[in-house]
Amino acid sequence: MVNKKSKKIVLVILAVLILFCCTILLKAIYKVQSAKKADISKNVLTWVIPESISLDQKKIKKFNETLYQDGYDFCVKFETLEEDDFDRSVYKNELEKVLKEKKADIVYGGTEDSSNLEWVGDFCKKGYYYALDDYLKTKEGKRVYQLYPQEYWDKVKYQNKQYAFPNVSLEYKPAAIQINKDYIKEQEAKAWDGEYTSFFSMIEDANLPKDVLPIYPLLDMDTFALQNGYECIYNIFVDYTKKEAVNPFSTECLYQYFRFLHQAYEKKLIPSSLQINSCAIDEKLEKQINMQKIAIDMEGVLEKIDATVTFYSKFALTHSLSDLMFICTSSSQKKKALQLLSVLREKNKYANLLLWGEKGTDYTCKQDVAEAKNGQVMDYFSFLEFGLNEHIYASLDGTANLKKKNKKWLDSKYYQPSKLLSFQLDTDGIEEEMKEYRNAVEKEYNCWKKKDFETAYHSAKQRIDKKGSELFQEVNRQIKLQG
Repeated sequence: MVNKKSKKIVLVILAVLILFCCTILLKAIYKVQSAKKADISKNVLTWVIPESISLDQKKIKKFNETLYQDGYDFCVKFETLEEDDFDRSVYKNELEKVLKEKKADIVYGGTEDSSNLEWVGDFCKKGYYYALDDYLKTKEGKRVYQLYPQEYWDKVKYQNKQYAFPNVSLEYKPAAIQINKDYIKEQEAKAWDGEYTSFFSMIEDANLPKDVLPIYPLLDMDTFALQNGYECIYNIFVDYTKKEAVNPFSTECLYQYFRFLHQAYEKKLIPSSLQINSCAIDEKLEKQINMQKIAIDMEGVLEKIDATVTFYSKFALTHSLSDLMFICTSSSQKKKALQLLSVLREKNKYANLLLWGEKGTDYTCKQDVAEAKNGQVMDYFSFLEFGLNEHIYASLDGTANLKKKNKKWLDSKYYQPSKLLSFQLDTDGIEEEMKEYRNAVEKEYNCWKKKDFETAYHSAKQRIDKKGSELFQEVNRQIKLQG
């Protein structure tokens, strides 16, 4: 009896000891796992962005922890540089200092404009950025390459080399002319023959209320050029099928359009304050836009698509090195940087984690449209500049399914392939001449307001012929040289 009782006591003690040891062991395992889960790699990639891009440090921390947990041997930290929307050279100069001092692995390359011309391409030429061509031929690189249409890659090339992944943040679609059914009879709108001057009879028949703007004209010459088979490169019209640079005023399409603008201006059907390539509007026009009180919209300000008869024009994608992320040639971690930029595109969970945060904690999601929680405001421009909108949840219903929408437009009859898509004008050595020419054309663009339009237009053509003759030759030379 004693022996049996002793055995039971021993067994109970052993059971308690085993349970105690298991508890200690489980706690230790949990502690190790928790530590590992919250750990990040020691291989830090420095990613330089302008201060205008808004990122949440908590999201970056979670992003790095998730990378480590998933087996990636790198993490990222973001450094910001000063930026001035009115003077792009501020960011350019700050960025060049960082690149020369070899302080970054990945950088936001900036935005080219008329004052700085082709400086992003110039940084490629100086050797600051790592060419991706060899990587894109590898097994891993081919996977990323296949994510996008060839056109996306071509439009961000520089001198036939690939220095950056495409920015896929915009919806590509043709420009449209919209005739408002609230003011123009639908039957008459649908019968439009495509001639701009036919709008005059529509307006006369409509008997518009005084507070309705009859015509909002197309003012953007880049869009106008694309609609008519040209690419507007610093106010030089280049035929994207013939690959030939010409004086804008020598084209029939510009003459006919400005002639129409002149007639509309004389009839007081368009605001007298409007100017080509200017987005400045007065209070009255702003109110008309907000209230959608426009009969015929050529500029794209009407939002009520269902209330309009819409006519689409052909369009072509254009080359641009703006809003791209580059890997620095000086980086000692180029392989890891390539892996980071690739994984953000291959696996959408990482792009969403970086920009949106944790699902349920930072945002909710329904039918691929996310909504920030806890009063957070998602910065549209941050999303735009990272170039990942095809890989993240949309912030609005209208921007959802971006990849499918872009494919639809590229497969449509409105998309026109451009032979200039990978052409990048090199302005090195001709910057001043290019700026002077651009300014001269901008002044001549508003000749449609002159009383004697025919004389004004002819004079503008002659002046630009003289001013741009050598530049036209140089652009044509570069087109032939780049093939």
